[in-house]
Amino acid sequence: MATMLRTQYADLFFQRLAYLEMVFHEDYVDFPELWTDVFNVEGTNKAQEDITGITGLGLMQEISENDTFPTDRFLPGFSKSVRPKWFALLVEMSKLAIEDDADGVFAAVPRAMSRTVKVTKETYFWNILNNGLSNIGTELTPDGVSIFNATHPYADPLAGTAGNYVAADLSETAIETALTSFMDQLDHRGKPIYVSAAKLWVSSANVWKASRILDSPQRAGTGDNDINAFSKIVPSFGYDWSPYITDPDSFFILADKATHGFTAKMRQDVEMDHDVEFRTKTAMTSADMRFVGYARDWVGSYGSSGS
Repeated sequence: MATMLRTQYADLFFQRLAYLEMVFHEDYVDFPELWTDVFNVEGTNKAQEDITGITGLGLMQEISENDTFPTDRFLPGFSKSVRPKWFALLVEMSKLAIEDDADGVFAAVPRAMSRTVKVTKETYFWNILNNGLSNIGTELTPDGVSIFNATHPYADPLAGTAGNYVAADLSETAIETALTSFMDQLDHRGKPIYVSAAKLWVSSANVWKASRILDSPQRAGTGDNDINAFSKIVPSFGYDWSPYITDPDSFFILADKATHGFTAKMRQDVEMDHDVEFRTKTAMTSADMRFVGYARDWVGSYGSSGS
């Protein structure tokens, strides 16, 4: 039974411990909000979001005197549709349990609900990255492949494919490979575009290694006084860690939010309600929210599942 009754907490109500000093309740310090550092948060009043792309033009062509100008056109890109997901939770407490709650345990329900709401958002949005890795592949970009993939197709078949995924452990070489891929990114017609990597996201297991690689004044792990090239070539590049990265070996590199395509559409932010069931006087507290997250493009992102 989901309803919280006095019989479920005998130590508090019927067999109260003689030397009870305090009731230990979940009262932990939460992490600061992290998912909004990654996702572009936008409101929506739609039941469905449709994403579609249009390419630019290809290169101009050299012609000779009196030749007819070659023509070009925008090409259709890739499309994807998403619908807001509905999240909900209900907590029920008997009337007598509330009345006899001498320790104020049940008064903590709204606070506990708020914490659950926060962690639900974090878990959902970070799993878009976790599940977007090629070795899992359940989160896709509009081109039909995983968000982090070695063979993203361009809308123009003549442009070939591109990759933003590697199965390698975090290392100086792996970060260099990722940042070089940012430098070499092309648009869907094969023209170079400027995309600057902004932040490396790692697990708690990898944050120590990330600090040694990126924070060392000289090149980490060498005795030849080599320079730390990261501080020279990408001086604004930083790192952080997230407890919601589920694979300790995986890592992600993202451009700033204005450049990459990770998007959160908020159809309804959390709403909390309170009511009493008439026949039993059971008190009820509920929370619900609707939103959806997705990557509208892979450009400006890079991921690794580790080796």
